[in-house]
Amino acid sequence: MDIDDLLKEAQNGDKKAESRLFEILCLRFTKLANYNSMKNKQDIEDIVQKALITVASEYKKMDFQTGFLKWADRIMTLKLWNHFTKRRRWKKIQIPLSDYQHEINAPSTDEDQELRRMILRCFEMVVGSEKLYANVLALSYEGYKAPEISQKMSITTNYCYYLLSIARAKIEECLEKGKVE
Repeated sequence: MDIDDLLKEAQNGDKKAESRLFEILCLRFTKLANYNSMKNKQDIEDIVQKALITVASEYKKMDFQTGFLKWADRIMTLKLWNHFTKRRRWKKIQIPLSDYQHEINAPSTDEDQELRRMILRCFEMVVGSEKLYANVLALSYEGYKAPEISQKMSITTNYCYYLLSIARAKIEECLEKGKVE
């Protein structure tokens, strides 16, 4: 039985199929976390559990013709990304100000100014193409999580994840290629 058959049976209420589906996802998510060089087993378990909860709360509401695994993997990837960005923020907070005071006082270079202009231009291009991108990016930057953003904007959590991933991908594309397609 393939994953699409398990998904359909699970969506129709078959508990055995649902159990098997989530066993497969659990193994898949754990491998994905290990692939991303996570060493702390407790962190891996926590992230996998959060991703599984998100999948469990949303998969019955959606109509998947194809792409269920890609959707589920994207949820896990976003959970991993959130984990790494939180850890990076925490580490930054732990560094004493004296360690980087010289960088704050250093005059900005032309390269810094050019990079800032390029980032701003890319952000304006992405936001100009869709106003929803501006809202989700701004709320995300302010520290809101996807469920909070979706509640504030009256959209589904999955649609919020979708908007965030597309907006970020477009910004990356713009920074690499100089344009948004």
